[in-house]
Amino acid sequence: MLDRLRTPLLPALVVAGLAIAPARWLGWTNEAASLLWLPLRPVAHLGVAASSWLRPPTPVPVVDVAKLAEERDELLALAQRLRAELDASREAIAILEGLPRPAESPSRPIAAEVIAVEPSGIVSINVGLRHGVSVGDPVVAAGGRLVGRIGDPLGINAGVVVPAARIGVAEPRVRIEGGSSGSETVLCLLEPTGDGWRGEVAATRVETGAEVRLDDPAWPSSAQGLLLGRVASLRDVPERPLRASIRVRPAWSIGDGRTLVVQRSAPDPTP
Repeated sequence: MLDRLRTPLLPALVVAGLAIAPARWLGWTNEAASLLWLPLRPVAHLGVAASSWLRPPTPVPVVDVAKLAEERDELLALAQRLRAELDASREAIAILEGLPRPAESPSRPIAAEVIAVEPSGIVSINVGLRHGVSVGDPVVAAGGRLVGRIGDPLGINAGVVVPAARIGVAEPRVRIEGGSSGSETVLCLLEPTGDGWRGEVAATRVETGAEVRLDDPAWPSSAQGLLLGRVASLRDVPERPLRASIRVRPAWSIGDGRTLVVQRSAPDPTP
C-alpha cells in the first residue's frame, strides 16, 4: 500500500519543492528544459506546418496613404458644407418664425441665400421667377427687419434686392413709435440717403432711439409694420422752430447674415 502511494507522491514533492525554491537555485532548469525539448522539436514543427496548411494567413492589404488622405479631405469638406447648410436652414427658420403674419396677407415667404453684394448696395440672391418671386416683393431679414424689394433684372433662378435706403428709391411713409416719454406715434415721409434716411417731424414728438416701421400703402400688406430702422439723431431746423430734422439708421445692413426671406405675392408657379 505504501509503495503505491509513494510512487505518485515523489514527483509531486519534487515539483512542490522546485516551486518554493529561490530563483537563484533554479538556474540549471533552463538547460534541463532544453535537453527535454530536443526530442519534441520535430513534432512541434509538424504541428506548426499543419496549422498553416489548415488556416493559411490572411494577406495584409496594401494601404494607399495618398488615397486615404484624399478621401479624408473630401469627407471633411462635405461635413463643413453640411454644417453651413444646417446653419443657413436654422437661420431661415428663425426668420420665418419671427415674421408677422396678418390674416389678410396672401404672401408666401421663401428663404433666399445672399450670393453677392455690389458696391452700389444691390444684393444678389439665389431665388427668382422659378420660385414664384416677382419684382416688388418685400425682402426681410431676421427680427422682422425690412431689407428692401426685389428689383430688375429678375432671372429664372436668381434675383436682386434693392435696399430700401438706396438713393433713388421712392420715399417710404413710416410710423415712428413714441419714445420713453410715451409720445404718440408719428407718420412722416423719409428720403433715402444710401446709408439710411432723413426727414422732418414735430420737434417734441420723437426721441432718439425710437423705432421706425413701414406704414406705406404703396408697399404690399406683408411689409406693413416691418422694422425699417431707428432714429439715430435729432437736429433743430432754424427756419422752422417747431420742426426737427431726423436721421434714421437702418435696422439691416450689408453683412448681417447671409439668409433673407422674400415675401412672395404671386401665386405658385405652374410646373
